[in-house]
Amino acid sequence: MANGTLIFSGIHQLPDNWWNDQPPNDPASVWNVWNKNTFYTWGANAGNYQGIAIGKSLNGDGMAGDRGPSRGKAHPHYVGIITMSLNDMPKNDAVFHALENEIANGHNVVIPAFKGRFSLGTGIGANVPNWAEIQKYLLAKIYGLGQKASAPTIPPGTFWPDCRTQPETTYPISKLDDLMGIVNNVLT
Repeated sequence: MANGTLIFSGIHQLPDNWWNDQPPNDPASVWNVWNKNTFYTWGANAGNYQGIAIGKSLNGDGMAGDRGPSRGKAHPHYVGIITMSLNDMPKNDAVFHALENEIANGHNVVIPAFKGRFSLGTGIGANVPNWAEIQKYLLAKIYGLGQKASAPTIPPGTFWPDCRTQPETTYPISKLDDLMGIVNNVLT
């Protein structure tokens, strides 16, 4: 079996009240929007990145809010990655390990890129202390996921925003190696 793909993409929003659909442990309407073979990542905090039952509130904003892809509810294919605190980055190691296993089992992993903008920790998470160190960690881990994947899918126009500059300086992501270029040359 071939390894899955690492995909930079927007994440389609699930239908209203999807969590009330049958069957309760795997609401069918989710699969009209999302792919059963795909896991979708989002920027979380240490309080909502895992351990929340399907259909229960993520108690967050942005990608974890009511207008986010899952409409603010937990789903096993909607995988939280902590972006809010440098001290919590080690908790992400197990999350990335699980995603590597999904890729090895032929599943795909989506890294959110809204209208091309790399979206892990660049929205609500853009103003946290040690932002550059958090981004270094995330980009290096995503690069590692890409190394395990059969191929990365990076649409033209994908970019990483340097949220430390005003206006933001943008760096194109056209190939996996661009992630490590940002880690080694921009976030130093």
